[in-house]
Amino acid sequence: MNTRRSFFFTVTIVSAVAYAACGSAPSRSAQPIDPVTLSSETTGAGGVGGDVMIDLVENTATAAVRVAEPKGATYGDDYEGDILKAMQAGQFDLSVLRADRLAMAGAKSLAVLQTPFLVTSEEQAAKIAADPVANDLMAGLGDIGLTGIELVPGGLRHPFGYGSPMYGPADYQGAVINSRYGTGVDAIITALGATPDHSGGDARTNKIKNGQLRGVEGSLMQQGGVDRPAIVTSNVTLYTKFDVVVVRTKVWNGLTNGQKDALRAAVVKASHDAIAARDTEAGGLDRWCATPGAGSVVATPQQVQQLHAALQPVVDAATSADGDMAKRLAALGTGTAPPAGKVCGSLDTNVESTTNSTASGPSGTSGTSGTSPDPYKVTRQGPQDVLDGVWRMKTDRQKYLDLGLSVNDADANSGIWTITVKDHIATVDQPNGADCTWDFAFNGDAVSIDMAALGNESCYGHAIGTFKRVGDVVTFDFQKERDYEVAQDNAMFALGMQKIG
Repeated sequence: MNTRRSFFFTVTIVSAVAYAACGSAPSRSAQPIDPVTLSSETTGAGGVGGDVMIDLVENTATAAVRVAEPKGATYGDDYEGDILKAMQAGQFDLSVLRADRLAMAGAKSLAVLQTPFLVTSEEQAAKIAADPVANDLMAGLGDIGLTGIELVPGGLRHPFGYGSPMYGPADYQGAVINSRYGTGVDAIITALGATPDHSGGDARTNKIKNGQLRGVEGSLMQQGGVDRPAIVTSNVTLYTKFDVVVVRTKVWNGLTNGQKDALRAAVVKASHDAIAARDTEAGGLDRWCATPGAGSVVATPQQVQQLHAALQPVVDAATSADGDMAKRLAALGTGTAPPAGKVCGSLDTNVESTTNSTASGPSGTSGTSGTSPDPYKVTRQGPQDVLDGVWRMKTDRQKYLDLGLSVNDADANSGIWTITVKDHIATVDQPNGADCTWDFAFNGDAVSIDMAALGNESCYGHAIGTFKRVGDVVTFDFQKERDYEVAQDNAMFALGMQKIG
């Protein structure tokens, strides 16, 4: 599948500001708004934060103040830091970035948001985003050359454990915990006696398989960022992620009042649209529990109390730096409560048993007779250039929705895919997100596809099944999928691939 499974690592870029040559639209005061197009950057179409950008692009497509569609570039593990530097250098105008990464870069007013256990419910996060306090939180962005337009809740952050659940501080001692770059989350992990790790893509997956990573802090709203098998401690909310829609201050100051009003209104609408399309905390937990290799546990009151005690020094440091703001945020949580969580799903977190177990494969695969070192990969035999050429595939959004995928996931994977195959290696132009690389393996009519081949960080999945080619049309019947429900692969390829070159 596409970037909905790995959107932490894919970003896109658009050229600098372009002004429309003619035409104008009236403002609410009946004054014409001079057309303007702003260039943009996103951390991935299917991700939390990236979905705001995609809605903003779509909502302003015919507006006087238009945000241009991001067009494709890839950065390193600290992609948000790279985006920020490029933005400050004037390479583009507008983006959506995590509050913690912006605080790390010098927007200190946002640092308080990552205080442990300060914002612990969806209701509280929504109140903060809608309150005038949001403007005060974004005030420090001017120190790094940016202006904040909107503060957007991005999901409660929970610990996900590998090997066994992560209940209390003892499960963190001496461990390595994966997270994104940010001084706030690093302080939380370090205070619990663990070491932060910021690797992504195959590097992170390999560390999990090798037992080097004990866990990852993540969100049930953004499950694609968590390799499975994993177990979430669903009643422990370490902090809440916020994203910020930011624009370069020089660009903002160059807009007319009418243009500013129009852009602000479009950003607010895009934020609301994106949030409405996401999983809720409860819905995300239900979906997580129904996913193969996923489980959930609940920490005891004593374990939660121990976590609070271990993180009190971080709380003290944050409140001493901005105590009045912390009190204002806490007050907006009055009457709300952190999620209770639940016990569900698979509690078997043996990575090797999930990804390398012995299993029977489809007709023609190495699993047909005896065992296979990888039940999701065909042992190559015979010609491997059978699909060489350029192929086009259209994916149906409704088929994804019928499977229970979120609107964001369905949107991220729907559209026209162009797949260029040479000697079983495919360069894939996705409908959303950067190009990625697939590796086909053939044995008669048996086929497997590694969708995260050659270090590609833009696609995810490893399916095995059979294929049939009739003229310039090839269809697939997948029987097994290592990383998610195989029905998603069959929905993706339901209309087949048409050769176009």
